[in-house]
Amino acid sequence: MFDNQAFHSWGIILVGAAVFAMLFMVLGMMTELLFEGAFQMTPGVLAFGLAAFAAYIGIAAFLRRSV
Repeated sequence: MFDNQAFHSWGIILVGAAVFAMLFMVLGMMTELLFEGAFQMTPGVLAFGLAAFAAYIGIAAFLRRSV
């Protein structure tokens, strides 16, 4: 499914993971706005973003090993 260049550089992987985490954090902050009435950064939002970052890095490392 992927060729050798999909996750070739760790720099690109880290940037992709940061963008992926940021999108999930914005989603979490929008959820806070919906349920709490304030667009704020909470520990839950940070954990959600960190989990997205770690998952992206983990999947990229797995794919780099398997390709």
